[in-house]
Amino acid sequence: MKLLAICTSKKRGTFKYPQKEAILKKNWGIVGDAHADKWEKQVTILSQKSIEKFNKRYNINIEYGESAENLVVSNLDPANCPVGTKIEIGNGVLLEVTKIGKDITDDCPGFDKYGCCPTAEEGLFLKVVKGGKIKVEERVEII
Repeated sequence: MKLLAICTSKKRGTFKYPQKEAILKKNWGIVGDAHADKWEKQVTILSQKSIEKFNKRYNINIEYGESAENLVVSNLDPANCPVGTKIEIGNGVLLEVTKIGKDITDDCPGFDKYGCCPTAEEGLFLKVVKGGKIKVEERVEII
């Protein structure tokens, strides 16, 4: 699997915008992102497959960050990532799945624009177990 996008925003409930790299802080999240905090939803991952599925189902074109996701990963199957699953990015950044999906009304700017929210249905919410720097195109592995 590969990291296709890193997206951040300064305010909750708004679209996130692509970045080339980011720093993740242990028990906090992505430095500078609105969702970073000492809680269970520090980082959000959405699969490229989920985005493609929603684009086809609703005949739309969701861009990276429009479902309020932080990271987009290729070939990730959310069904294979139950709570407790650990995901490594690059050379040692370690995340742990804490929740799958969310209430569709919670901070999903894409819902107003598209009438759907892939993150609400298939997004993975994670906490940062080991921080560090990540870059687009780095490998992603379930461990």
